[in-house]
Amino acid sequence: MRLCDLAIGLAAAATLHLATGCEGLRHLKQGLDDEGATLRVELQPATGATVWVDGLEVGGPSPVVREGLAAGAHRLEVRAPGYHPFSTPLELHARQRLTLAIALRPLPRAVEPPAR
Repeated sequence: MRLCDLAIGLAAAATLHLATGCEGLRHLKQGLDDEGATLRVELQPATGATVWVDGLEVGGPSPVVREGLAAGAHRLEVRAPGYHPFSTPLELHARQRLTLAIALRPLPRAVEPPAR
C-alpha cells in the first residue's frame, strides 16, 4: 500500500475511493485547506448516469454531491447509456455551493425499414 493510499483512507474515506490515488488526495487536501467548494448535480434522467469531476468518478444516481473540491478550474462530465455525453468546464471558488440541473439528450434511435 502506498503512503498516499493510506492517507486517503484515513483522511477522506467518505469522499474518495482508494483507487483515486495521489492525485485525488491532492485535490481533496487542497479543497479542505481552502474550505472547499460543494458541487451538487441533479440529472434527468435521474438513474443510470455516472458523474465525473476531473476524470474521477464521483457517483450516480442523481443527485450527486461532491464536497471538498479545490477552488479553481474543473471539468464536469456526465455519461449514461443511450444518452449523449455531457461535458463542461467549471470554475469554483472557496466555500462555493453550486447546484447544476442537467437534462441529458437521448441518442437518436435507429429507424427500422418498413416490413415488406
